[in-house]
Amino acid sequence: MSSARIRKTLDRLAYASLVLDIFIAVITTLTLLGSNGTQHLLVPVSYLLTIVVILSVIMFVVLLLLKLKEGQLPKWF
Repeated sequence: MSSARIRKTLDRLAYASLVLDIFIAVITTLTLLGSNGTQHLLVPVSYLLTIVVILSVIMFVVLLLLKLKEGQLPKWF
């Protein structure tokens, strides 16, 4: 797996996280405004956001390991 491909995947995960954050903000706003049917929507979006965060951490570690293998990181890291 190349460094460019990992970065592209990280970019996609960042955009997915942003979209899910927007969904959470909209659902929370609707809940605060008095809509009763929005709470059940918040749970699946929160789970999806958790999955995106876990995948982002995994991809970040893979990127660091790849850079370490290529010798682009300092030796103290």
